[in-house]
Amino acid sequence: LAEVIFFDGFETEQGWSLSEEFEIGAPQGLGGEHGNADPAEAFEGVNVLGSDLSGNGDYGPNLDDRELYAISPNINCAAFVNVELTFMRWLNVEQSLYDHAYIDISTNNGNTWVELWTNDGTITDSDWSEMSFDISAYADANSTVKIRFSIGTTDNSWFYSGWNVDNFELTGDLISLAEIGGLITDSETGEPIGGAYITEGVFDTYSDSEGIYELSVLSGERMLTVSKENYFH
Repeated sequence: LAEVIFFDGFETEQGWSLSEEFEIGAPQGLGGEHGNADPAEAFEGVNVLGSDLSGNGDYGPNLDDRELYAISPNINCAAFVNVELTFMRWLNVEQSLYDHAYIDISTNNGNTWVELWTNDGTITDSDWSEMSFDISAYADANSTVKIRFSIGTTDNSWFYSGWNVDNFELTGDLISLAEIGGLITDSETGEPIGGAYITEGVFDTYSDSEGIYELSVLSGERMLTVSKENYFH
């Protein structure tokens, strides 16, 4: 059974970084010049994370790439695998020929980002719905995971109410480790290979000068990859 790594229903401050019109607060059903307005109520509790909850409710014109954003606090997934992101969504955005909404992930404290999702067409939510993403390829056994919601670029007309997010959650399976070891030898000569790179996908090591290695692996996993690119000679 997956365990909760991080949960935010936005009822208490947990360290989100918000730019310009992104806010945490009670939605007021504002916006909707086109599409639908913000929700009048949170999915659960009182507050949500949203773009322009208290102004006119709609995002603005001529925004730069990801100009409006909300970045999660650092989420430590170091002890987990099979990490999944889920949240409740109420989103209104024009088709991507004109406007853009994004979800991105960073695993190096926000220095670089990878796109998880963007709108292909126009989205006009009028109710809460769940979104779910398998982020294991990025987040498994990683201690510096951040998620970013953003709006932009946008054109100069047709304004929509943008993001509303509630019950943001990362879940995963606790890592169970086993210790394995052995001798790495050349398949042709039978000679030990020192400095061979050994990985099982999450953890890695190098063989010593005599070709011997010890490695922590996920319990039950034994799919090793060995490379001689860095061996000592």
